[in-house]
Amino acid sequence: MKSKCLNDSLNAPLTLSISFKLSILVTSPFYILRLAPSMPPVDISVFNTSSKSLRVHWSNVPPDHRNGLVRAFTVRYRKVVFPADNYTYITTNINDACGSNVSIPDGDNRSCLLHRLPNDGYMLDIIGLEIYTVYDVSLQAITIRGGNFSSLFQAQTDEDGKHNNVFFSRPVGISQYRVRFLRI
Repeated sequence: MKSKCLNDSLNAPLTLSISFKLSILVTSPFYILRLAPSMPPVDISVFNTSSKSLRVHWSNVPPDHRNGLVRAFTVRYRKVVFPADNYTYITTNINDACGSNVSIPDGDNRSCLLHRLPNDGYMLDIIGLEIYTVYDVSLQAITIRGGNFSSLFQAQTDEDGKHNNVFFSRPVGISQYRVRFLRI
């Protein structure tokens, strides 16, 4: 004989409740979904500053493409060798700009410095690199929902003891170089 309680539960309608969380940024009078930036930072240039360092300049994502508050930037780089090295990632909190040291994971001996520049620009020095070596560098702006990396740029550190006062920066796959000679 079945219990009355069990019998009633077998005939009761099944109710399934599904819920999900939608993150919404409220700005009067519109509601905007928080998304990752729809494009990476712009005006990116990468050049050497010595035989063991590179400097990355960029401007923030244009306001129409930020899709929220840009909280950080990630610069990733690796030596251009075959087989390809893994990327090293440097994530910098935008509030740490203006000369704060930025840590690099895994106790690496490389370090960098983030600076805020006029007109919503930024500069990051990566030091402790290998002498006279070509590096792939790309950059992303990060909101609460992540970000998109830029195309790859290549730059080469100087020969040891010979600072050429010349830099080149080019997106990978494009055959034009941008060269600038600096006055000594």
